[in-house]
Amino acid sequence: MSGCLGAAGCLLVAAWAVATSGQNVTTQVVVDFVQFYRHRDVYVMDSALGSSWAADTYLALATRTAALAAVVPLASLGETHGWPRANVSPLMVALLPSPRHAAALAQVFPRAPSWSSWLLLLPSPDLTPWLEPLTLLLDSMVTVAVIPPESASATLWQVYQVAPGMDKRLLHAGRWLLPTPEADKELARVRGQMMPRDRLEERKVTFGRMLGVVGDPLLRREDLSGLQLTCSTIHEPPNTLLKPRQYGTVIVTGIFGDVVTTLQQITNFTV
Repeated sequence: MSGCLGAAGCLLVAAWAVATSGQNVTTQVVVDFVQFYRHRDVYVMDSALGSSWAADTYLALATRTAALAAVVPLASLGETHGWPRANVSPLMVALLPSPRHAAALAQVFPRAPSWSSWLLLLPSPDLTPWLEPLTLLLDSMVTVAVIPPESASATLWQVYQVAPGMDKRLLHAGRWLLPTPEADKELARVRGQMMPRDRLEERKVTFGRMLGVVGDPLLRREDLSGLQLTCSTIHEPPNTLLKPRQYGTVIVTGIFGDVVTTLQQITNFTV
């Protein structure tokens, strides 16, 4: 099913022939990504209502997927759009051809539903100028698709940072390719680069073939270096023993203290 949300400033186009003609690679990646991950609600961000790319992508989604698709003016993000319930994660799609577009997205990014997922389409493997304005915290659900100009492939990355102001951390999340004689070899190479514990799926979708990580992305985020958490405890022998030390700090021992010490050694954090 596909449709249009009037309050979202949705763009309606009746020229279905356009949707069945050749789309550019970025539109193809969006359609195949939506099919691969079975997204049900998709909002295509439009920096200026009437964008030909937004219209083409909306039409491709409407004709080639089962998702409910809409075009949302970027400036109106955060207004009442009739977002799905919190148990249905909408996918927000944004084409960012330049760092200037990324800066514009950063201004409205916090207004999106906190439970939403994002697909950001970038033309350069140097992600720093694009991602620097955005705050993508540990629980962010952001996938970046890097699609170089004149390319017939896309590299997928998951992005997060452990705290505001800290560096972004990238995890390779998959690959999309148009069908070519070299596709099998390339996808096998990418498989070899993924983390051993990654759950991977590979499927042929409408336009190409996609290899992607599936499952909860939070479970892949093992590098939490720099994350600081404030904790509290009480002196309650024998479970918790607090021994004062310099500068108003304490050493935590006892049964629970020993558990913390063991976890500290296993998971590599400091107290």
